Amino acid sequence: VLTAFPHASLNSNEMVDSKLGFLEASPPFHYQFIDQAVRRNRLFLSLNDTSAIGAHVAMSCFGDRPIAHNFPVKNELISLGHLHRVLPEVLWEHSDISSAPGYIHNGQRWWSRRVTLQEEKEIMLKLFDKYRGPPGSIDIVSAHKEYKNQASAVLEAEDPRGHRSFYCYQNYYYRYRDEPPFSGEMFFDWLDFGSGKHILDDDERGARLHPTKRDKVCSKKNINREKIHCLNATGRLWHEVNFEMSDDGNSLIARYRQSGKLVPKSSGARHPHLYMWDLNETFFVADDTLYEERFGGSFKHTSILASAPGLSAGEVYVGNNGTVFGINYVSGHYRPSIRQTALMYQWFQKKGLNLNAFHWVGRQGWSTSD
Repeated sequence: VLTAFPHASLNSNEMVDSKLGFLEASPPFHYQFIDQAVRRNRLFLSLNDTSAIGAHVAMSCFGDRPIAHNFPVKNELISLGHLHRVLPEVLWEHSDISSAPGYIHNGQRWWSRRVTLQEEKEIMLKLFDKYRGPPGSIDIVSAHKEYKNQASAVLEAEDPRGHRSFYCYQNYYYRYRDEPPFSGEMFFDWLDFGSGKHILDDDERGARLHPTKRDKVCSKKNINREKIHCLNATGRLWHEVNFEMSDDGNSLIARYRQSGKLVPKSSGARHPHLYMWDLNETFFVADDTLYEERFGGSFKHTSILASAPGLSAGEVYVGNNGTVFGINYVSGHYRPSIRQTALMYQWFQKKGLNLNAFHWVGRQGWSTSD
């Protein structure tokens, strides 16, 4: 059952014909495109009135594209053209009818507004700002130097179909932007329903592009299967960790704040637990193998904070009885610098913890200039 209420702002808008009334409801979105929830456009509105008479909406068609001109109120047909200044986000006959990309999926048909390459880049740059952190922090955008890698990291975070791999998005995004002529489609429309739908299908690899080494693991079949699990706020709480010293003061102990249980032993030196230290100086530790077994998807540093910025990221080595014997700064998504070591050192020091109780392990590639 869908509940609807009178739409206060539209019904009180002086630019809207007083004979029309609007209802506000919250049906589920069809999908999410980057930072905007999307309900698919099923028709176009027209600026032009018609002389049609009848009990139904006055409609016409442009090929297979339906156009609504008027709306019946009792025995009168009210023109919809005056809504252009009120509802600019919908599709309009005069500006979108010929250019809007159309899609068909599972028996449903819809259209979206065409974008230019410059408009697409402006959308992406706004998303970069959404994921960037304050000075001194780490984030998934600043971790990368090349534009396509920054965009791929954001696309993974915003993916409406389950956070598909950043690694593979590098493969698709440059093809989306460079494919001549530019499709005019939003990226996820292009990838899943539009002209990029069959790129790198297993049975069509090489038909439209020159395969690369990464294509072998980034076919559509693989990218749609390999997804990253992200914690919500409730799930994240169960991974918040407090640190304390052992009775003799020689060992650092990690304990989950919610349950009071000790952080379990990690799988040796080759498979430590993942950690994220957020902007509020909250420390989270998670065993990625647990989630991969439970959900069948990958668990990465971005899984813990849902790709939000933090103060540090890396791996923590845990032995018996919650004893921490090492912390490193290895994260491909966030790429911490030496600055993160200094911040964490000061934080542990402020808490009165023994800074010599565990190993501080740097990240390969650090230099004195970092």
